[in-house]
Amino acid sequence: MPSQLPRAQVILQPEVHSAIKHLAQLDRRTISSMSAELLTAAIQLPKYKGMLKAADEIQRNETSPEVCRNDS
Repeated sequence: MPSQLPRAQVILQPEVHSAIKHLAQLDRRTISSMSAELLTAAIQLPKYKGMLKAADEIQRNETSPEVCRNDS
């Protein structure tokens, strides 16, 4: 049964593909499954967690109603 999860297509450098393929073979899983696990782990790295947090804050500030001030 095909997965209903969102899909992504990536172009990899040969050495990256080879490493992912090797890891997948060692763990007896598909390259797709290994790639998904690696991406999930990467998103948890402080660098990317910080980027996502900053983006969320910017989006929140852009969508929140502005406070009107009367300085007269």
